[in-house]
Amino acid sequence: MMIAGYSVNLKNYNVMLKIFKYIAIAGLLTVFAGCRQMDLNDLSEPVLDVTPANIEGIWQLESWNGEELPEGRYFYIVLERKDCLFTTYENTASFTVHKETGYYNILEDESAGKKIIRGLYDYSMGTEWNHAYYVTGMTSDYMTWTVTDNPSDVSVFVRIEALPEFLAE
Repeated sequence: MMIAGYSVNLKNYNVMLKIFKYIAIAGLLTVFAGCRQMDLNDLSEPVLDVTPANIEGIWQLESWNGEELPEGRYFYIVLERKDCLFTTYENTASFTVHKETGYYNILEDESAGKKIIRGLYDYSMGTEWNHAYYVTGMTSDYMTWTVTDNPSDVSVFVRIEALPEFLAE
């Protein structure tokens, strides 16, 4: 057989084609083996450090202990970075709006390796929030609060752009 002006034995030609095919397959396998499997966590938002700057904003309680609030019920918390002020608007225990204000503080629980948020209401002399909360999984849109002394008490908050009009002052 003549290829490009050279005499080639057909048997050697077939052997060379098989060798070339195996080399090509080995090269492709090497390329694919070098690629790591895509980690789905790479696609998620980065977890933010819990600081007054990152936590600042308007947050709506999305779920409490894995369940959404009953229809018509709400809880909003506005966290301000400057002076660590908070304002809550809620109607979880009544049909009317209940507004409270005060100060919050973010602490480090070094033994648990987590940040804690706790607050102090300004309507009374030194009344603290009922609980302190671990703040975890914070992204620019979500955060989870877990009661420090009751890990089954979990609240998930979602950041919103503005309070509903009926609450806006």
